[in-house]
Amino acid sequence: MASRGEYRDSTRKVLDGGEETHGTTVFGRGKETVRHFVAGILGGACVAGVFSPWDRALYLSVKNKRPFFEPSCWRNPYQGFLNGMFQRTLSAGMYFPLYDFYFSPMLLSFRQRGLNCNFVPIFSGTLAGVTSGVLLNSFCVVKYGNWGSNMSALETTKQLYRQGGVGAFFNATGTTAMRDAIFGTCYAGLRAFLVPEMNPSRRDSMFASVVAGAVGTIVSSPLNYARNMKYAAGTSGLPAPSISLIFSELLSDTMKQKGRYLSYLQGRLRVGWGTARVGIGMAAGFELYEFLKAELPL
Repeated sequence: MASRGEYRDSTRKVLDGGEETHGTTVFGRGKETVRHFVAGILGGACVAGVFSPWDRALYLSVKNKRPFFEPSCWRNPYQGFLNGMFQRTLSAGMYFPLYDFYFSPMLLSFRQRGLNCNFVPIFSGTLAGVTSGVLLNSFCVVKYGNWGSNMSALETTKQLYRQGGVGAFFNATGTTAMRDAIFGTCYAGLRAFLVPEMNPSRRDSMFASVVAGAVGTIVSSPLNYARNMKYAAGTSGLPAPSISLIFSELLSDTMKQKGRYLSYLQGRLRVGWGTARVGIGMAAGFELYEFLKAELPL
């Protein structure tokens, strides 16, 4: 564990041999894991609260087809926040502790087998993304169904169950897992590449997180679009369309734009302020997570 108040990049420090991969006992490793997940949840709650107005403005701008900075998108910025607070907290806080959970034993295994340890961050990011996507997808289904309505999360859950039974909560699970696997791979791999030093400055660390988060968001945006289309169908009580059908319709609509292909795709895939939101949110989340890991008295 880092000394109190010491800033460090844990992935780079361990890769460079400056820190042990895990505790020497099962108890020590278990205690470390608990601290990591508590740090992730606390950090996730802070990030979810701070960025909730941004998330709501994004949603309203898309729903009502208005500019992101139009005042109506920013009125009542915390309306409905409590309904989705649990999901938002987990979504913002699970990736980093899951990454650490996979990273340490995987690094140890790679070292014992004489394999190239530079691939460990990439594989750890992939597994963290898949795990997070699968575990949280049902919460996302409820959150999506709850957006723009006056119902509570419990009422939305009951309505989804009446429409589609238990299967409604597993809608788009595979698509979400693929999306988060791609995002996790891009984020972890690119961030490890951009942070070559054991103890980078906070500015360099945040820059790497913003860039890695933005690139991961752009690369995974087609699957994010497909997931949203599946959610929309499920919320309406309709069968979820296949990914191939979603992409073929998107391609067909894009080809009708005549000279506006890229701008049309950018709008449909929500590349822009949403991309910036993820990049900045990941940077803030990572810095807060690393700080809490070192400071929590667990």
